[in-house]
Amino acid sequence: MIANDTQIREYISNGIVKSARESNIQPHSLDVRLSHHPLQAQEGCWNGYQPIINLDPIDPNAAARTEAIPWRRDEDGQQYIIMPPGCAWLGSTHERVHVPHDMVMTMVGCSTLGRNFLQVHMTAGHIDAGFSGRITLELLNAGSRPLILRPLMRIGQLLFMPAPTAEHPYDGRYQHQHAPTAARDKR
Repeated sequence: MIANDTQIREYISNGIVKSARESNIQPHSLDVRLSHHPLQAQEGCWNGYQPIINLDPIDPNAAARTEAIPWRRDEDGQQYIIMPPGCAWLGSTHERVHVPHDMVMTMVGCSTLGRNFLQVHMTAGHIDAGFSGRITLELLNAGSRPLILRPLMRIGQLLFMPAPTAEHPYDGRYQHQHAPTAARDKR
């Protein structure tokens, strides 16, 4: 069963989600925002605002190497990044979560971003009981035009699902991540 807005308010007041806004509570989800941390691209795949085609294979069991994509500033001093079509980057939520042992969460994209072909969490949207930290986002511009991303823009929706208490809650290699976190060595 997915939590409703009343339960989400309780979760926020109990510290399960930090830095959330009351105005971002939806009937059965919480809108979360893109953090101010630099987005990350796979090393060798970023050259200014032109994607590079890199055919070197990646070993999913090895640690990934990434490079930061710098934020730009517009004429009003506001930060932004232009994401070219076909680019896949890592970002993170501004909000931090502390998932209790009797809950799981799911991260999904916002409908407006989806209608502009930004995929926010393609494969790893499940957040286990016991996880604590910012959620790393898998961002993909699947459209044919560049997209503008800004810190603190609404980037996705967090769903809360009460669950039986986990006997062995999450305590893995991504625990307490603070910024976009690339794949870590599995060996």
